[in-house]
Amino acid sequence: VCTYNFTMLQDQRWRVYKSLVSSVATRHSDEELRAAVSEGESALLNTYGALFGEFAKAFNLVLRDEYDMSHFTMSAYALNEGLSNRIGANFAEQKVVKDGAEWTVFAVGFQALVEHYFVDPGLG
Repeated sequence: VCTYNFTMLQDQRWRVYKSLVSSVATRHSDEELRAAVSEGESALLNTYGALFGEFAKAFNLVLRDEYDMSHFTMSAYALNEGLSNRIGANFAEQKVVKDGAEWTVFAVGFQALVEHYFVDPGLG
């Protein structure tokens, strides 16, 4: 699933979609169109939030008290989109060495987000 999502973010059609979403959200005066775009983006974030919630359960992680899943989801989505936009089509292949192993740049950022937003209650 993750590999497929990374591939889709690199696809030109995704970039066109994101450009249109940005344009509608910031410049278009048609309120119905703006509402449809906002609803679509919310649905996408909710889908990712549900997926992240399942991963958190599987790894026995709980959100810190001051956050809810939407905070983490927006941050992870922004990280993913930002790397895709700034590094380009091969951002998933950009590697760094961390703890003696090769990590993608996204994995390093994602781990930092997980550590910021979640705790393992068994370690506390």
